[in-house]
Amino acid sequence: MFRLMAKLLLIASLVSTDVSTHAQARDNDWLTGMPAARQVVDAARGVSERDTAAQASVALQIMNAIVQNLSPQPFNEQTLSPEIKRKLDEYRKAREQVDSREEAKFAKQNCEGDGCEKYLYPRCQQQYAFSPDYYRVVLDRHFKPEWQRSQVPRLHGTLWKRAMQLPPGTPLSADFGAALPCTGAGQGTEVASPSMLDYLAEILGGHGGRESARAFIVGFSLPFLVSAGLIVLFLLLHLRQFARRVTLDAADAMQVKSSAPHTLDCITGIVLSPSKGIQTITRVSGGNQGVSSSSETVIHDQFFIRTMDGQEQDIKMRNVDIAVREGHLMSAIRCIPGGGGERPYLLLRNHTLRELIYFPYAAARMQGVRFRYLWLMLLTASGFIVYAGVLADVTEFSFNAFPLLFALFGVPLTILFLALGITLMLRKKSGLSRFRKEVDERLIPELDKRAAAINERMQG
Repeated sequence: MFRLMAKLLLIASLVSTDVSTHAQARDNDWLTGMPAARQVVDAARGVSERDTAAQASVALQIMNAIVQNLSPQPFNEQTLSPEIKRKLDEYRKAREQVDSREEAKFAKQNCEGDGCEKYLYPRCQQQYAFSPDYYRVVLDRHFKPEWQRSQVPRLHGTLWKRAMQLPPGTPLSADFGAALPCTGAGQGTEVASPSMLDYLAEILGGHGGRESARAFIVGFSLPFLVSAGLIVLFLLLHLRQFARRVTLDAADAMQVKSSAPHTLDCITGIVLSPSKGIQTITRVSGGNQGVSSSSETVIHDQFFIRTMDGQEQDIKMRNVDIAVREGHLMSAIRCIPGGGGERPYLLLRNHTLRELIYFPYAAARMQGVRFRYLWLMLLTASGFIVYAGVLADVTEFSFNAFPLLFALFGVPLTILFLALGITLMLRKKSGLSRFRKEVDERLIPELDKRAAAINERMQG
């Protein structure tokens, strides 16, 4: 019995090992399509020794990157299979040999600057490392179309995407390696090493190269300056509102001072012909799924105020529900804007009942604080972001620049918009609170004094 169980365990272990080995082999099928390091080096054919070495070095670097991308993720060299480790070591050692042979030629040079020959080799390498055309050449040179279709989509990086957008068989331009820095000093036409435009295009996912980046920046600059100028202007106009306030004149409580021109129109006298009406408004809505209705009760108050000199003014209120009868002493104050327009009531004071009805909306209008500049600022920023995103697409500079543009411009401006909006709301609230305190402490006693004088004259 013991021998039978031991045999069964051994068979299960062998089967498990065989299944694991077969599964691992299937996962590493892509390795069979990888070329040997010697093949990669021998396939490099440049116009000079430096150009050949740079091509071989970058091609080996590409192979190393492919192995890392196709290995089990997240990439960890400690857990790689022996086959993958051997392939990585093969490419890395071959590249070290190519680089060391080329660098040894100028090991004793003491010169500095771009013209120094020992710096031309890494600059030549960069020229190939940032070229999607060369990536396309390496793929076509060493990998079958079937392997490319199944494995290249698993590779990460903008250069791979740009390379796969090129048609198979795309060659390097005839003068790609025939110019400085890939040839000897003074030979060919000097080619600049990758500039900020190249790095910017790489970061943004650009696929149009240096010329597309330059076209994007040229088209971007003027609208950016105009948009930035408008945003700064709207910001300054918005900040100017923080200085606005509405207050009563220090010498005369019946006069108001505000940023927007307003005056107060006050009438004090006897109430005549008060009337109150109640209106019920019913709204019906619905369709095939059923009908629902809602009702609203609206209270209408109307009366007249007659002054001692016979002047009369009609007062009409909606949903205020004023407690008033004929013969009461009443004061009504209206806000009159300097440019004309709506003339809302600031307050109603029933002197007989010692009651006050205050309308904050009128005080807010006198304060003249608005959020329109914030909305204009946000609208300008949104328009610029949309323009820049479309420009990036038109110039073939970026696959999708909107997320980055929004992160660079939209997010900071949105935060600024919210911060300024909240600050202005608090500033407006505190200003209206101070004005209400002035009304209670100065304007109401002045109105009561006038009403008392009228009452004395009536009794006299």
